[in-house]
Amino acid sequence: MTDRPLTPTRIIPAGAALPVLGGESLVSAWAATLHDARTTGSVGAGYVIGGVALTLAVLVDRHRPTLPARILLITTVVGGTGALHWFDPITALTGVRP
Repeated sequence: MTDRPLTPTRIIPAGAALPVLGGESLVSAWAATLHDARTTGSVGAGYVIGGVALTLAVLVDRHRPTLPARILLITTVVGGTGALHWFDPITALTGVRP
């Protein structure tokens, strides 16, 4: 296993390859998937699915740092914001819902 850090020279080509789904990007498709899981399932479902995918993407990228692995990592990190709602930390701390 080689230890290759995430440098801009390795991330930018992977990020440039993202818009591939006929105008849609992998990131927006992943964000929509997590948002659907969060709204139709539960708030925790989006976070669990996103967390598991992020963990797997990091492990794949650390084991074999190739362009597809970087695309997977960027997709899960940036698209994971689809599961986030800015009010979730307040709800978790106080129990108050919007």
